[in-house]
Amino acid sequence: MEKQYDQLYDNYKILQAKTDDLENRGRRCNIRILHVKEGLESGNPTTCVANLLTEILGGPGGLQSPPTLDRAHRTGPANGGRPRSFLARFHYFQEKEQVLRLAREKGRLEFQGGQVMIFPDFSAGLSKRRAEFIEVKKLLWGKEGVRYGLVYPARLRVSFQGRRTCSTPRRL
Repeated sequence: MEKQYDQLYDNYKILQAKTDDLENRGRRCNIRILHVKEGLESGNPTTCVANLLTEILGGPGGLQSPPTLDRAHRTGPANGGRPRSFLARFHYFQEKEQVLRLAREKGRLEFQGGQVMIFPDFSAGLSKRRAEFIEVKKLLWGKEGVRYGLVYPARLRVSFQGRRTCSTPRRL
């Protein structure tokens, strides 16, 4: 019975990894936009998000026209506190990558007097794995000569004095 349990558990882990991979591949063309005031979309969130991205990332060297979005919507129930995030699906993967690159290069993104944040959309499981690096990233923030970033799916890449290392989170 123990042997059968071990075999079933191994199969379960393989199927869970495949499911997570499929979910993240399905989200490949999605981004999340945080801290956009509620009610701004006035019935057409897709057009609203396309115009918002053009406004905050436009200009010389930025977006010249609104990106082609398949759809966009707010996520989760309204709770009266923080505004719900936008989830936007791009028609073209290259446009999504351009938006993420421009957002990184620009740094702080301002819209209507507040800060807006743009992130790739990942599954809950992968987001949890990536969040395991938060404490390490806080320690590395602002250190001179240290560069770091997360590599897909959940690996921390650190560069110090030209040497580069990658690490995965430890499992307890």
